[in-house]
Amino acid sequence: MSSLHHISKDTSVVIDSNYLDYRFVPANVINNSIYNVNNFILIDKGRKDGIEKDMGVICEQGIVGKIANVSDNYSSVISMLHPYSVVSARFTNNQHLANVSWGNKDYRYGTVKDIPLHLDLEKGDSLVTSGFSNIYPADIMIGTIEEMLESNSKDFNTAKIKFSTNFSTLRHVYVIENIHQEEIDSLILQK
Repeated sequence: MSSLHHISKDTSVVIDSNYLDYRFVPANVINNSIYNVNNFILIDKGRKDGIEKDMGVICEQGIVGKIANVSDNYSSVISMLHPYSVVSARFTNNQHLANVSWGNKDYRYGTVKDIPLHLDLEKGDSLVTSGFSNIYPADIMIGTIEEMLESNSKDFNTAKIKFSTNFSTLRHVYVIENIHQEEIDSLILQK
C-alpha cells in the first residue's frame, strides 16, 4: 500500500510514483464539525489554488471527504461524516469491493455495506479506496473492520468500520486533482 508521507506540506506535487496522475494541494482545516447530522470541513484553499467542486480530500491517515463548494480562497468539504458520503472501497486481503458510508452518530466509525456473504472477514481487516471513482486514487486508507453487523439483506453482509482518519484532530489535508479528469469525463459522457 502506498504511503502519503512523501507529500510535503509546502508542495502541490506528489513524489510517490503510484500517484503520478494526481496533483495534491495541501490545505489547512479552519473549521470542522463532527457532531452534526451533516458534517462539513472548511479549508484555506479555493479557486485561486485550482480547487474545484467534487475533488477528493484526504489526510496522511486516510480519506476525509470531497469538495462541496469553492470561493476564491476557501472551500467547504462534505466530510465522510455526512449521510451523502458513500465511497467505493476494496478489502486489502481479498480485493473484493464494498461501499463505505458513515451512518452513525460516532465520528470514529462508519458502515461497510454490500459485503458478499461468502467473504470471511475478521476484526482488523483493512479497507482502502477502490480507485473506481473519479474522486480518489486507489489504495487510500479508509479504515478497518471493527465488527460484523446483522444485515436485513439475504444477499449481502454489513460491518462496522473504524475510520483510519481521526476527524476530531484533523488539521492538515490534501485536495486531490486527477490531472486526466477532463479526458476521463469526455469518455464517460460518450456512453
